[in-house]
Amino acid sequence: MIWIIPLTAFMLAFFFIDVLRIPERIKILKRIPFTCNFCLAFWSALLLWAVPELYVKILFTAFLAFVS
Repeated sequence: MIWIIPLTAFMLAFFFIDVLRIPERIKILKRIPFTCNFCLAFWSALLLWAVPELYVKILFTAFLAFVS
């Protein structure tokens, strides 16, 4: 159960940076937290600690469905 937040943050960062390539499309996001997988995963994990557990589980399920 404790691994859900870090895994969700990692999948979110991977999807945001490598799959959708959002920082390449939007010039204002070409900064370090949005172009580095590790940095974005860290900051999104901190953000996910603050949101309710239900939202984290929904995001985890959605990103896991994307991977498989």
